[in-house]
Amino acid sequence: MKKLFMGAGLLSLAVSNPAFAEDQPVLLEPSAPWSVDYRDNSCALTGVFKSGAGPVVMQIETFDQGSNVTMRLAGEPIEEVGPSVDVRWRDDVPAHTLDFVFATSNADGVRGFFAMTSLWTPYLEGKADTSPSKLKTIGDASELTFGGKLDPVLRLKTGPMAPALDALNKCADDLVASWGLDPLAQRKLSRAAETDGFYLSTPLVKASGHPAGVPSPIRVLIGADGRVTDCKILSNFLSEKESERVCGRIRQKAPFSPALDEAGEPIASYRVEIGMKLGG
Repeated sequence: MKKLFMGAGLLSLAVSNPAFAEDQPVLLEPSAPWSVDYRDNSCALTGVFKSGAGPVVMQIETFDQGSNVTMRLAGEPIEEVGPSVDVRWRDDVPAHTLDFVFATSNADGVRGFFAMTSLWTPYLEGKADTSPSKLKTIGDASELTFGGKLDPVLRLKTGPMAPALDALNKCADDLVASWGLDPLAQRKLSRAAETDGFYLSTPLVKASGHPAGVPSPIRVLIGADGRVTDCKILSNFLSEKESERVCGRIRQKAPFSPALDEAGEPIASYRVEIGMKLGG
């Protein structure tokens, strides 16, 4: 199910970082409302932008209520994608380097990239992230400039991002509710579920042009007693046999300390890991 809406207003931000000042950026205006796609295992926010050089599509996909997301950017203006891409949304904060960047190209030769990153402070109450590379207030972003090893530099005039990201987070709450958990209680946890001495890298899945593979998200549901009640590899590219092998290790060998609710009592919860190690 998709929901469509348009953020109000546009604001141009000055960008002084040398990584973005070397070349004149390609300016892109919105050409369609933001849309939120309610998927079985994730929520995806998609925006379409236009320029004289052609359209660009931007997508942010989240698998839970946290700040770890996957980001995709693709379009005709993109000529080359290097090993790293930087993004900037305000002139008073440093550029943020996206992690796990993979160049992409479709059958028509349209280039882009896929990245896994933690781009903004999550909506979890009481867990504010004061890092200067994160958004302290989601609504601070009114345009996004992508540079670094991306050629050319792209400046997407998004308008205020708050309405779009609020809708994405509403979808994330509904996703958590579909697992039988209370979304509000999960946002007010005094402690997330933790592992005890067990680490597992997220599995790598095959991707065109990336023989080493791309890390796949893992979702683990944990009961109030710390036992794993469900495990799912959130990738269509991983075989069922490999998925069962990875989840089997988690069920058998990963002792969890259960999450604690706002009052400090054990509560059923979840862990989602993207492109990192599952551990305490």
